Amino acid sequence: MPYSLEAHLNQIVYLKSIKSLLRWDQETLMPLESSSFRSEQSALIESLIQDRILDAKIEKFLQRPPKSPLEKRQQTLLIDDRQKHSLPKELLEELAKHSVVSVTSWRISREKKDFSIFKSDLKKMVKLNQMVADQLKKGGSRYDALLSFYDRDLSYKEIEELFNPLEKQIHTVLKEKKFPQHSPIPLKATIEEQKKICEEIVQEIAPGSLLASSTHPFCDMLGPQDVRLTTRYNPEDLFEALFSTMHELGHALYDQQLPHNLSYPLNQALSLTVHESQSKLFETCLGGSREFLSHIMKKCVTHLKHIPISLEEMIRSRHSINPNPIRIDSDEFTYPLHIIFRTKIEKQLIEDELSVDDLPEVFKNYQQSLLGIKIKDDSEGCLQDIHWAAGYFGYFPTYLTGCMYAADQYSCLKKGLPLSTLLKNGEFEPIRNWLKESIHRHGSCLTLHELLMQSTKQPLNSDRYFTYLKERFLIK
Repeated sequence: MPYSLEAHLNQIVYLKSIKSLLRWDQETLMPLESSSFRSEQSALIESLIQDRILDAKIEKFLQRPPKSPLEKRQQTLLIDDRQKHSLPKELLEELAKHSVVSVTSWRISREKKDFSIFKSDLKKMVKLNQMVADQLKKGGSRYDALLSFYDRDLSYKEIEELFNPLEKQIHTVLKEKKFPQHSPIPLKATIEEQKKICEEIVQEIAPGSLLASSTHPFCDMLGPQDVRLTTRYNPEDLFEALFSTMHELGHALYDQQLPHNLSYPLNQALSLTVHESQSKLFETCLGGSREFLSHIMKKCVTHLKHIPISLEEMIRSRHSINPNPIRIDSDEFTYPLHIIFRTKIEKQLIEDELSVDDLPEVFKNYQQSLLGIKIKDDSEGCLQDIHWAAGYFGYFPTYLTGCMYAADQYSCLKKGLPLSTLLKNGEFEPIRNWLKESIHRHGSCLTLHELLMQSTKQPLNSDRYFTYLKERFLIK
């Protein structure tokens, strides 16, 4: 039987799943001492993926007239894929190797609260990403070239137009303290108790997913029936593990419900904007609702020996505005500011407008000026996120474009389903079905704009998102 294009495209999917498996192991089980060997493994996989994407079999497919609109879309995506993999093999391998070394260095630096340990590795990572951008920018900006890895349908100019008014609106509320003064109430629970609750939530939302723990929660798809996520347990606060689990479950469900029967790359997630919209839909829009929190309270009654707060206190706690230095621990209202200033910083780093040497101080200044927070050390500042260590420059803005899309999805769910009843009872199947039909089943078959029109019937809009935030946090 001849080696077909379909078989060739499947090999790309298999290699990407092996890459995900290596990452999963690195973040959950791998000894630190293995980082050098793992970097060589990662470089090899990256090289094999590049070889297959640049193979003549795909080039021949691209030269023939498309037989359908779907095949035309597939060709468009493969052309983009080939451009991004046409980088020198040595550069791609160096990036893959250094990402392992850099993440290991970041982890040690964060633990020791000492930026100097990580600084040289971050400088090298910035330089490598600048080299990638210079190969791909074609007259555009470096940052737009890198942003296209995470959302090919958005530019930095479009992101600025969405982010700038939102920054002013949220910052004004914080500066003038125009919000109810409540403090979040942590909910103490043993790690074993937390695991029971989180495992139940996993099986309700994305049945069959595997849950583990890691320093920085994440989700990876190793195959259509092998989606794995991690969370981070803190015995001082169940909410930390619960809502990081909810965040990753949004990713997991999207991965599970992609059109795996289609060929690469149509069967892949469209972008990080869409992926992050799913995580934020579950973590904040649905997860922060009164109805879902009442469902969680029932689980607490079942699994916790002691519950020091009432349901109303739990709801008030989740709807409180309290700026936090840590992005993933921040409240939903101030979270956008974390993303906005990180986007500015990484754009400045890539465009040589900011030196890595000055990063800790600039990061602190943004935390002070936008959030009104003074941090204790760099583990609360520029060392808190893994993204730059891993080389993910251009990822951060998709968290907030994802938030905007999630809020619109939430509005549609409330109009189209008996959402309050479903959430109170922990019945997620109708929600899964709506998401599959409206978003997940399309994979990468549509552009972002087409998907927005298909699912929520409107483009991203920061004013509409701020209205959603006001209704949840400011109107009582």
